[in-house]
Amino acid sequence: MKSKLQNFDLAVCLLWILSAFFGRYYSNQFTTVYLGAIVLLRLAISFALERKEKKTWMPLLVFIAMWALLSYSFRIYSGIGVIGSYFFHVTRLEYNRYVDLCIAGSIWVWIVVMPIAYYLYLLFRKRLDNTGMTKKELFGSILWHDRRAQYFCAITAISFFSLCAGYSMNLRFCQSLCFVAPSVVYWMICRYFNLKAEKIWLLLLGSVAFWYAQSLGGVFRVAALATSFTMIAYTCIYLYKSLKSHSVTIASILYLGILLPTFSIGYNQYTCLNYPRRGYYYLAPYTGILYINDTTNGDLVGLRDRYGLLVEPEYEQIRPGSATPWGWTTSFLLQKDGYSQTYQIYDNKILPSDIKPGLQSQLCNILTEYFDEFDEGSADRGEILVTDLQADKTVGHVRLSMHGNPILQYENSDFLPEDTATVQVNEFLRTDSVDITEYENKNIMCYAENIPNDSTAKYKVYVRLALDKIPTEKELKGIVNKVKNMNWEKW
Repeated sequence: MKSKLQNFDLAVCLLWILSAFFGRYYSNQFTTVYLGAIVLLRLAISFALERKEKKTWMPLLVFIAMWALLSYSFRIYSGIGVIGSYFFHVTRLEYNRYVDLCIAGSIWVWIVVMPIAYYLYLLFRKRLDNTGMTKKELFGSILWHDRRAQYFCAITAISFFSLCAGYSMNLRFCQSLCFVAPSVVYWMICRYFNLKAEKIWLLLLGSVAFWYAQSLGGVFRVAALATSFTMIAYTCIYLYKSLKSHSVTIASILYLGILLPTFSIGYNQYTCLNYPRRGYYYLAPYTGILYINDTTNGDLVGLRDRYGLLVEPEYEQIRPGSATPWGWTTSFLLQKDGYSQTYQIYDNKILPSDIKPGLQSQLCNILTEYFDEFDEGSADRGEILVTDLQADKTVGHVRLSMHGNPILQYENSDFLPEDTATVQVNEFLRTDSVDITEYENKNIMCYAENIPNDSTAKYKVYVRLALDKIPTEKELKGIVNKVKNMNWEKW
């Protein structure tokens, strides 16, 4: 097998190996060992064909038999089936089943059919020879004896550990591999070609810039990534000066500057460039879900996964929702303007809510403006509830506590006790000195009014205030009037 052809073959094998050992479709020791044996055989066949060894038919027959058992009897996950779908995850293109099958089919043909076809080609062209390879070498030990195979296995191992770090998304593990792995692989490439590893410190600085680019957004992220890539590319150019090989230089730049650092941190930070990562921790490790910030307002958060944007950063807070018995998070609660929406991870959709976002936002502003007009007491509270009378649904509900700044209440507990009497339309109901907590008591007043205020009302507005002072009817009526004066045609 010619050198360039084998380089491509080893690159495809590397992709296959990483995909195979990071699938979640096998979980016992037998399947792991069985798949490992097939990988070892395939790599041994590649290096045997490079030497044009005539006895390569032996590992080829065993490889074909083991692959047949893997596919049809044992049903072991081979890693090839999902490579096509990775293409759509990475590129964010619309999924196409036929393209997926073509990509996966091409990988399968190369892994399984190509070595057989190439061996038969060499056999009929009478280019095979007995090179003295032993049976141990034919069945895998060449990976420990052949210098080229040794370096390929070492680089594969480093790539595997980098992917392990990214998969776990452990802060120290990811950081260590992001800094160290590109430098070690570059040193190994130079050692293989008997070159001095020059400017390796520059490559290390490029890896550091890549890591800290995560916390930046917009033009600063682009600048950091460009700086990182430029440093690593400049270092790899020394390979070209010595080897005069475009393929080795370009492959080294792409692998060390983009792929290996991306494996290490666990997600593609060349997507969602406008949104920096918020904190070096994960929310859901398997799917690689992280918080992201809006660069114009760092207080707003969203979600992204390993490949790209999931939820725009427009929420005040996001909390884990339901989870499986095994601890995998299946949903998140997206909270803003006093209401929550549920985001389903595996369906990649936000569940519809009866709450109308535009109405909810305006209700928040009205209640906040009310408290801004006077010096409120400690933990004064207010509530506005809007009900669609025809549909019998709550379309707006804001609960707010004042602790210097307005705090929106998302939980049902620990806010205000329920009214003991039903508030009728156009009626005020007042209760003084109500115990809110063990240390606080408030004066509470409620009021309700229909919109429009006649027999054909469509909405009902309910307002409740809990203050240190005694609320006045004028204050509640003023809040209701602001709600009534909104543009209700929108909803």
